Amino acid sequence: GENEDTDGEDEDTDGEDDWDPEFEYVCGNYVYLLTKDGGASIFEYTGSAKELELPGELDGHPVVRIEVCAFSENDSIRKIIIPDTVTSIGEQAFSECFELREIVFGKNVRVIESDAFYSCVELANVELPDSLEEIGSGAFAACFALTDISIPQKVTVISEGVFSECEALESIDFQGDVTKIDNDAFFGCTALETIEIPDTVKTLGSSVFNGCESLSEITIPDSVTSIGSSAFMDCTSLVDVTLGAGLTNIKEETFSGCTSLKKVVVPGNVTSISNGAFSDCEALEVVKLPKKVKLSGSAFNGCPALTKIKLKKTKLTLYIKKTAKIKLTVSNPSGKTKFKTSNKKIVKVDASGKLTAVKKGKASITVTNNGVSKKVKITVLNPSLKKPPKTLKKGKSATLKINGKVGKAKFKTSNKKIATVNKKGKITAKKKGTVTITVKTNGITLKHKLKVK
Repeated sequence: GENEDTDGEDEDTDGEDDWDPEFEYVCGNYVYLLTKDGGASIFEYTGSAKELELPGELDGHPVVRIEVCAFSENDSIRKIIIPDTVTSIGEQAFSECFELREIVFGKNVRVIESDAFYSCVELANVELPDSLEEIGSGAFAACFALTDISIPQKVTVISEGVFSECEALESIDFQGDVTKIDNDAFFGCTALETIEIPDTVKTLGSSVFNGCESLSEITIPDSVTSIGSSAFMDCTSLVDVTLGAGLTNIKEETFSGCTSLKKVVVPGNVTSISNGAFSDCEALEVVKLPKKVKLSGSAFNGCPALTKIKLKKTKLTLYIKKTAKIKLTVSNPSGKTKFKTSNKKIVKVDASGKLTAVKKGKASITVTNNGVSKKVKITVLNPSLKKPPKTLKKGKSATLKINGKVGKAKFKTSNKKIATVNKKGKITAKKKGTVTITVKTNGITLKHKLKVK
């Protein structure tokens, strides 16, 4: 190829770069830079090959690196073979190579940088080399055709979003002592059914398996001391969860939306369960908690199978204008308990469950919390006179008693010459005849005929 004058190529211009950016070289279909050690770093490819075996050297310089965006958005390459001389692959080096289906790595690649193969949507065959030590964030994100991956032994950190949205990924094999699986690492891997987390892992990041809707079981080893928020959110097929003894808290929305989860046993070292940790786990029926654990108010929101409403009475009889309170206990409540009447013309109910009888009749009150409902049947009666005397002898007296009286009652006689009645309802017979005693109570009027002998 035609190379520019390389005098001064070893000069350190900024103290940071491995090459001097002032010098680019061309060799065939390759534009490359020179590292300070004399290696070539592929900067650009100008060809259109469908299968491409990268050269091991350019103009006598060993190819040691594939530079940032070197092949990005290439629309022709289907297979690429990387030589053994290459030790690092730069950021976005092959990103959005929509036709790329297969990569053959050289045996000395140590680093794959961030987004290196991002959105290579047809990439199905990837065998990472044993030499690999680091995979950057998002390196294989949105590789929709990727079905399985084996993580080499020297890789100890699974970086942020590295396999996120790999929709066809079914199998992950960890060869070495991984200590951390970072945020979003397997986010949206919708085909992933099982995964064995190594017992060397200490940290699982936020949303690490979020949206893995085929994942049916998970075992968190005792080595794990921290799980990030939303780690298993919307894993809708998750049925079996085993939490390790190393955990001390369960963070926000960790298992939110796991709609198939039926049972959870929380380890004894867990001291707190945060907001929404198990929210919207619609099938969750059994939760075993340590004795000393602090629950946030919304930890189990939207888990109707856990919520139980126990009513002290399921039937109540009230007299008009009478008030009463629905007594109940709610286990695993979600927010406020709500009350609703079937007929407010018969009985009213307020937000606290206080009833007010309005009119004679029957109605029901529906008590609801967290999607669980119970009903209280209400019968409203008019007040009535309790066994009032039908006859009374002259000079004798009797007191009217009222069933269901609310407040003060008013009494009135139709003829004071025959019988009188005082404000307490005491009737005194005066002379022979028939009289009507009118009683006003609870907003209604009662009438009683009395015969004086």
